[in-house]
Amino acid sequence: MNVDRARRPRFAGSTSPYDVEFSLEDGRIFVTAQPVDGREVQVILSTPQAEIVFTNGSFDIIANSKQTQVRAQSGEATVSAAGQMVAIGSGERTEIAMNEGPAVPVSAALNLVLNGAFEGRISPPWQQFTEVPAGLPPGEIEVIQTSQRNAVKFTRRAEDGAPNRVGVFQIVDRDVQGYDSLLLRFDMELNYQSVPGGGYLATEYPVMVDLFYTDIYGKDLHWYQGFYYLDLPPGSTYLPPTGEKIPLGIWYTYESPNLYDLLRETRPARINSISLYASGHDYESLVSNVALTVR
Repeated sequence: MNVDRARRPRFAGSTSPYDVEFSLEDGRIFVTAQPVDGREVQVILSTPQAEIVFTNGSFDIIANSKQTQVRAQSGEATVSAAGQMVAIGSGERTEIAMNEGPAVPVSAALNLVLNGAFEGRISPPWQQFTEVPAGLPPGEIEVIQTSQRNAVKFTRRAEDGAPNRVGVFQIVDRDVQGYDSLLLRFDMELNYQSVPGGGYLATEYPVMVDLFYTDIYGKDLHWYQGFYYLDLPPGSTYLPPTGEKIPLGIWYTYESPNLYDLLRETRPARINSISLYASGHDYESLVSNVALTVR
């Protein structure tokens, strides 16, 4: 980033604003524009594709040789490029490709998951995985259409008491700094689980989601959540389930709390991947409409 110009009015009685102009060729910057000592501040940013004028508020800008993205967390910005101009307000974003005008502003919310509705061929971006002791049958994965939606179905009915996992995962690899909200949402249906609760160590559920991320301190971590319907029997020596109990045999929509708040001590800076799977012995479960949204 280069500061190209910084100017203040010569006389205290002037009504002119402070004027700051800078440029960003490649990288990411957060801009906060606000009055100083009661005087407005005009902030102008130039990128390879556009010129952006900010009014009071907070903004997130990413620029490289191919495009510029401008997101208004609050306030307003005017974006000019290729002889065209658009204004974005709080909660909106626009993108500008090289030698093109700014795109029509849209909601600043971004879904980081590709093909969360499992339409058509799911690989890529989704990849399948299975984990089962050698020589034993793994669980099955199939994409089906049910209840007017596509879903990934996890099934195993071997009755051999073998711990195993089967699921799908997706590489996300997205920087999520500068956002206020990180929410996970998906639909699921639980139809069978042979292991009650979350299993012996409360880590086996017919549906599990696992989010792998790098925190703001550069440490690779993960957050997971399980779902079950079958309670532990009286007198069980299993650990109490830490997952969420949901109804049997009906579609249920899960929406996480704001993960920035939940993980405030290890706030995510980059989302690396997401996995959805079934874990236990035998199970039958479905997952659909997966969204991981930043805003």
